[in-house]
Amino acid sequence: MSASFNEGLVERSYHAIWERHFARLHGRQVYETFVPGKEEVYVGFDLGFAGPDPAYKFGKCEFFEWIKWRIRNTGATDSAFLFAYFYQYKLISSVNLSKLRVTSVKSGLITAGYDPVGKPYRAKLDTVRKLYAKGTKQHQFSQHEALCRLSRVKDAEVFYCTPKFDESMGIPSETNRKLKDLTRTPVTLSTPDFAHSSPHHLFFEDVMGINPMWCSEPIAAEPGGEISAPALLTPEQFIKFVKANYMLDESGSKVDYNEIKITEKDLERNIFIKYLDALPDCGRIVAVSNE
Repeated sequence: MSASFNEGLVERSYHAIWERHFARLHGRQVYETFVPGKEEVYVGFDLGFAGPDPAYKFGKCEFFEWIKWRIRNTGATDSAFLFAYFYQYKLISSVNLSKLRVTSVKSGLITAGYDPVGKPYRAKLDTVRKLYAKGTKQHQFSQHEALCRLSRVKDAEVFYCTPKFDESMGIPSETNRKLKDLTRTPVTLSTPDFAHSSPHHLFFEDVMGINPMWCSEPIAAEPGGEISAPALLTPEQFIKFVKANYMLDESGSKVDYNEIKITEKDLERNIFIKYLDALPDCGRIVAVSNE
């Protein structure tokens, strides 16, 4: 692989496009961008866009410390996010399926619909726990394990991000780049963590990222779609939202949205108007009818 084509170059080439995308979805002041340095070996991702919960009042260093703690303690149920998207970039390369040495991979991919004499693409996963302290100690989790653990955090969406081009094709010109040039493969609760394992791969039937499979013994991966704008609130969700805002404004302490109950009293005109009056002046209400 040439020094001019690597994961970092692909990541940097699309970073501004991600920024514009999330600014359209959530507004420029709502989310923060997190690019780990030495923390990457602990947190797994190399690019994050997150709306941190204001109740946590995190600085960026504290944010990474919380992520590392949460990856170690998957039994915890709290979340520091209002929403979060984490990406790990991987390059792809083609391989002759008929020449694969591992029989279980070859037969599994063919069973999954891959062409027996075709040339699928694959991305190498980092499933081996790295050594440090001059090789005398080993990290608790591999990069892939860390991503699997991160995916268990409420409101965190984790993805492998692979280009739909390889070194021979090159990166599209700056004026032609778009997020559709990238395949987003979700890391979910059903993703195998390959713990204590040798290197493995994420396979695709073609360069466009079709039919993703986790290998060694192929397991179907979830295809990743485009990130769309959040769905509109239902009437019940809206009432819970304005009530939560009112309660937060009144008490000044953290309010758990999921624990809020709607009662008949909340629907009384004077009570509901009181909730609405507590909304910030910049708040905007839009009613949509399906009729």
